[in-house]
Amino acid sequence: MKTTNKILIIVSLMIIQACGQELPEGAVSVSYDQPFTLAYGQTAVTADSLQIKLTDVPSDSRCATGAVCVWEGAVILELAVKQGPAIETARLTLSPGQAEPTRDTLSWVIIELTEVFPYPDLKVNYGSIDINDYQLDMTIRKL
Repeated sequence: MKTTNKILIIVSLMIIQACGQELPEGAVSVSYDQPFTLAYGQTAVTADSLQIKLTDVPSDSRCATGAVCVWEGAVILELAVKQGPAIETARLTLSPGQAEPTRDTLSWVIIELTEVFPYPDLKVNYGSIDINDYQLDMTIRKL
């Protein structure tokens, strides 16, 4: 009987420790179907441990405020989406004035991107944005 109690205590402690794992540094807790803002360097984490992180901005050709452009341009973003040991990459493209959010469907979730900040401005950032300044307005939805 004493051995059974010891095993029960050890298993209970292991479960408590697993449930109490800390969030990654710079993480923000988010919920499905609720809009949130994610900054470069932050990791969004859901209650079921899904993690989303902005990893790259391969292109930002949005026409800067104060510039005269032939094309309005677009911003392309890459996000790492992790569920357990599996990682997928979401690639999203958003054009200025786009009426609907841009979406990428992965194995576990749909990523919706509604806005990217800051907007290029010739007077403020000379039309170029440091990757550390990017912020995304987005929503994640379960499949």
